[in-house]
Amino acid sequence: MTQPRGRIGQNVAALRKARGLTTRALSDRLAELGHRIPQSSLSKIEAGTARVDAEDLLAIALALGTTPNRLLLSDRVAADSVALTPEVATSGHRAWAWADGVTPLEEAHPFGETTAEKLDDFRRHARPVDQRLVRSAPPYQAVQDLLIRVEEALHLVAADAGGAQPETLRRALTRAEREVLDLLAEVAPSAA
Repeated sequence: MTQPRGRIGQNVAALRKARGLTTRALSDRLAELGHRIPQSSLSKIEAGTARVDAEDLLAIALALGTTPNRLLLSDRVAADSVALTPEVATSGHRAWAWADGVTPLEEAHPFGETTAEKLDDFRRHARPVDQRLVRSAPPYQAVQDLLIRVEEALHLVAADAGGAQPETLRRALTRAEREVLDLLAEVAPSAA
């Protein structure tokens, strides 16, 4: 199982190559962003022999047009096991859900006694305050529900592909339309 330093190096090398960049070109791009990392240091990072500090990680992610999480974690959600520390490893799916602020790694999250308490604590501390407030608001939840309905309708269209279920599709879209109008009435009564 690859430890974080080696995984970062592998990810930087793979993304650099996918972008068609040499280590020199990446070094030049980093300098343009105001964070110079010499070509020789980039080679050591890619080999997994150099430590990557937070400033390096952020700058490299910017230079490669990706996110720090993509450099830190496995390139596949279906990864069998992702080492986060020498003592903590989890599945790729759980690692990404944790890094994206969706759910805590319960076995490593000491805050809260029950699963629900740990989830509540994690949600309070994993996202910026203004994002937490927006996501808990009823209009946001209504939009999330609406997106699920629209996705259901799109799945019907994809599964049908020949028009054998037009009435089912019409009902799904009508329900989605009603929900949009209800949401508009709640958020901006004059818009509905």
